Amino acid sequence: DKMLKSFSKRMPPRLPQFTPLALGMVCNAYSKFREHDNQLFRRMSAELPHKLPLFEGHQLAFVANSYARLDIKDDLLFDDLADEVLRRPEEFEGFALVMVANAFGHFKIDTPRLWFVLSTWLLHNMLDLSSRHLVTVLNALSAVQFQHDPLLRGLTVGL
Repeated sequence: DKMLKSFSKRMPPRLPQFTPLALGMVCNAYSKFREHDNQLFRRMSAELPHKLPLFEGHQLAFVANSYARLDIKDDLLFDDLADEVLRRPEEFEGFALVMVANAFGHFKIDTPRLWFVLSTWLLHNMLDLSSRHLVTVLNALSAVQFQHDPLLRGLTVGL
């Protein structure tokens, strides 16, 4: 707790030098400890958008999931995250897709095209997901009231 607070004070001016991996790890660390630092995450929100194209799929998923876990809704950042997912969905493995779906479902972000792409890719990766992950996907879909019949049938069979 004290370490993260100390880190928060020193980190913002250095964020422009952080790699995508480092930015993703910082987001993930703060969310794991449930450390909600508004000032730091405002600075992160300013830094992340122009670096998102450099992130790997799982790193994007960590960022989205971290903001959701800390309940920090940033519409512009999530628009940019959605654009990245739509631009390159094949870069997201099953678990990363679950984290993205969970984050967008948490904020009830209703972007039909994104949910269709997520649902399609989740359907193709379903065998790699645990029952817990399938329930998470189902909860995310119900949060935005998105219905993708092939995925719902697959979830029914998978559960």
